[in-house]
Amino acid sequence: MRRNLAFYSLLVMFITVLMKISGLLSKIVITKYLSPLEYGILTFVTISLPLMFQFVTNLSFFNLLSHSKKGKHYFKFSLFYVILSCAVIIALFYIFLDKILTMFEISPDYAQITFLTFSLLLFPMSVSVVLMGLFRGLRKYSVATITSSLPTFLKFVFIAILAVTLQKLTLNLTILATVISTWVALLAIVAYEWQTIKSSIHTKYFLPKLDMFLFSLSIFTVGSYGTLLQIIGRLIIAYDIDVTYQGYLDISITLMTLLSIPMIALSFLTIPEATSANTKEELLTGEINDVARLLLSILVFLVIIVSIYPHELIMFLFSSKYSPAAEYVVFLAVGSIFMFIQQFIAYVEISFYETLSEYRPFVIFTIACLVLFLATTHILVILFGFIGVYVSNLLFKVVYFAGSLKVSSKKTAKIFLTKIERLTISTVATISFLLVTKGTLNFIFEIAIAAIIFTLLVVKTKYFDLRKLLYSL
Repeated sequence: MRRNLAFYSLLVMFITVLMKISGLLSKIVITKYLSPLEYGILTFVTISLPLMFQFVTNLSFFNLLSHSKKGKHYFKFSLFYVILSCAVIIALFYIFLDKILTMFEISPDYAQITFLTFSLLLFPMSVSVVLMGLFRGLRKYSVATITSSLPTFLKFVFIAILAVTLQKLTLNLTILATVISTWVALLAIVAYEWQTIKSSIHTKYFLPKLDMFLFSLSIFTVGSYGTLLQIIGRLIIAYDIDVTYQGYLDISITLMTLLSIPMIALSFLTIPEATSANTKEELLTGEINDVARLLLSILVFLVIIVSIYPHELIMFLFSSKYSPAAEYVVFLAVGSIFMFIQQFIAYVEISFYETLSEYRPFVIFTIACLVLFLATTHILVILFGFIGVYVSNLLFKVVYFAGSLKVSSKKTAKIFLTKIERLTISTVATISFLLVTKGTLNFIFEIAIAAIIFTLLVVKTKYFDLRKLLYSL
């Protein structure tokens, strides 16, 4: 029997929490052994570069395959494209390797490890995204979430084993653990879901039709916005300042992984649920109503904590040598609330579009914001230094949120506007408590008490129907 949306939203959050904890623990262990320069190199070759080129290898296939009614027909085409594009990009990367290293002021001593790491990570990471899209479209939410989380969990296991057995970690060993965990996770998922994958491969070869292409392209551009802001920010910091500060920015973004948990849960479920509904009204009056408000309330509490205790969290999780990462975290934290609401509104609206004229505003506006963000961030970093990337990030999340409201129907945004005063009361009361009591207890105890206060307030004020959510489980 298929579980309902409330169950899967909590399941996705639970698996995502395990993934984020694993990723966080990995970085805690790694930063204990690697210098800020080495950590900057590590994030550049295992995160920034592969993610940047994945926008070419995966295009919008993850979202194309996520369409619950039509997506599975395009799995064979998506897989073929991924294999071909990875081969071409790896060849071009090898040809222009020296120029790429020079552009980002990376020492030629790292040329071999950069190319090998990039080559070994791009393919499995790209194929995993295609598989996640397939499972998501089939509404196999648990398998799709495990596919995205397993590499991170295995990486922590391998990192922990190396650190315990060798009592040290080097840059090369850390990269090796990353590569092995990515491949092992992919092979395990393929083996576990082989029948599903096999049956999807054996279906007729379909090229995406115009309506599906527009759907996937729109979801891709909108859904990639936050990730692209991070990637562009990383690259500008590496180019305008140095790769060490890119490492600091990565630590700030790592702290934001706490906030991404409810965002991932909502975005992961919205597209399949929206494309399976017959009308927008059917979707918005269903389970997703209370689920969306529950996830928003969780996000707001996490934003409060990260904004009030950034230095304490950085010191607790990492060390004092990464303290610059805590200075401007509040900009990223506040921006995540705007992105949460914007993403939900955009996903719902696009899921019910049918014509080019309807899709066009979101796509054009997204591209325009990204171009302006690149230019603005470059200017702000040159003028004001490290803080520039954080200010620009918040600014363009607010602009993107406002623009999305402009081109969307009021019915979709109403989910969050309804009962918003109840969430506001809970938020103000929790912030007031923390500002008054901060420093009187250990910050972990202060957070625990604040969590109890916030939870009681949002439940008692009935910002969401807890009884209905518990009953539906």
